[in-house]
Amino acid sequence: MNKIFAMWVAVVPAICAAGQPGQEIPPMNQEQLGGVEAFRAGIVPLAEKLRAATHALSAANSQSAADAAAVQVRQVSEAEKQVKEAARAMMDTGVTLEQLYEEGQLVQMLGLLPVAEYNETVQKQLKEGCQGSTQLFLAICEREDEKVVGALQPAEVQDLKQVEKLFTLLREIAPVSHWRALEADFVKLYDEVLPVVARLQQNPVTAMHLRQLIEQNEQALHELCNNRFHGNGNLEERFLLRKDDFLGTYYSRSALAEYFYMRAGEWDEKRLELKGNKLWNDAAARLEDFRRKHDLGKGDGRTPETAFEIPATVEEKDYAAFVNRFTREVFGELHLPAEFRFSSLSSTGRQVIYGLVYAGRSGNGNSSYDPVLVMPCYFNLPEKKEDTK
Repeated sequence: MNKIFAMWVAVVPAICAAGQPGQEIPPMNQEQLGGVEAFRAGIVPLAEKLRAATHALSAANSQSAADAAAVQVRQVSEAEKQVKEAARAMMDTGVTLEQLYEEGQLVQMLGLLPVAEYNETVQKQLKEGCQGSTQLFLAICEREDEKVVGALQPAEVQDLKQVEKLFTLLREIAPVSHWRALEADFVKLYDEVLPVVARLQQNPVTAMHLRQLIEQNEQALHELCNNRFHGNGNLEERFLLRKDDFLGTYYSRSALAEYFYMRAGEWDEKRLELKGNKLWNDAAARLEDFRRKHDLGKGDGRTPETAFEIPATVEEKDYAAFVNRFTREVFGELHLPAEFRFSSLSSTGRQVIYGLVYAGRSGNGNSSYDPVLVMPCYFNLPEKKEDTK
């Protein structure tokens, strides 16, 4: 587990989506009620362990105290695992999110968990290098006890200095007002640092120092993303497309979904049309196979007016999952995560959402720094379910 306590990502959106006016919610049967009760039974002990771990982390200002706090953090992880298992078992009984919201007291249950306070203390410890406690670091990252080499070796010190230099450049390029030439310097150094980072991540001690550098530069990481990576495709590729590369792992899937969804409205239309036609042609056989399996209708998905039909059997809460499944199965590794925030009205009078596909780079490095092109695949919402999200 990292500093983001993310077990509720799948259920919290139900608070916003559930309970549509006039919608009748069927009562739960005995099996479902039992599942909800088992789920609820795990919340109180999880909340207690979160509070205990938060207190221990807040008070840990020495290595010995941090070592002791590591025990509490591992207890949180174990309690979280049990609640997740109960949640999966509950959903397997067919409990809907609407039922959980209306009858299962979802809001009240979530309100018992001091998640924000826990995250804050975890992040603070990571930023402070866990007081030198590799046991705490391993517990936070949910890594098993590993052989720890105490003192840093000279070569490791040099590796960390090289990474520090990278973050110095990151702070330089993050603001809106910066020298464009520094972006090229950053990209070059980033590529050079990747094998260095791979070495550092193997040793818990150096991995802890590496994570400390990331946490200390969180503001710069946010700032660069908020500034859309200055439209630089080299930065977008390294931070967002190479999700397993060092800083690419910093951004969550939901953050990527939001970023690419916003970027889909900024493409170079002429270049995207040429690249998009080839993508669609290459995927023709997989598209027809998906169309037959899922009843997409006659649309080709290339424009809002020729959108595919989301089958009426797909529930509203599953729209994003459905379009993501489409782009993943039809376009493979070019699939980009999408999580729509609203639906748009097309000229046909239908409301549409879209999945996303990586269409390569614009090829225009002079004026726009060769940004990533994001191709949308349009879907009509079922006609009886055209409420905006």
